[in-house]
Amino acid sequence: MTSPFGSSGELERIRNALQAAVDSRSLRSVAESVGMSPTGLSNLLNGTQPYGKTMVRLREWYQREEGFSGVPAQVIADQLRRYVSTLPKPDEGVAILIATINRLYAGAGMPVPEWVRRVRSSLTA
Repeated sequence: MTSPFGSSGELERIRNALQAAVDSRSLRSVAESVGMSPTGLSNLLNGTQPYGKTMVRLREWYQREEGFSGVPAQVIADQLRRYVSTLPKPDEGVAILIATINRLYAGAGMPVPEWVRRVRSSLTA
């Protein structure tokens, strides 16, 4: 059964990213960007387990901060296309890569990053 916190290590990766953000900014500003209180963020960084709704916000923050949210879909598609450029139909190869990434996130019990949806949409446009 999948844990409400996704794959093993997911929460630790998020905690590490949060700590790095706090180290470079401030606890208050990071807490605000996550959508939680500074005290709640401090407790989370000190090891408390988040509730389900908080975990959703943490995942969304992590994807915004650590994901490809700022990279245009066409740039990501072009980068992926380089890996399959020798195939007869490179765009089909990119679509298969995107579908595989989608399945990996779903299989790990994690929400699919927005950039995956954007790239998939750009391929069908």
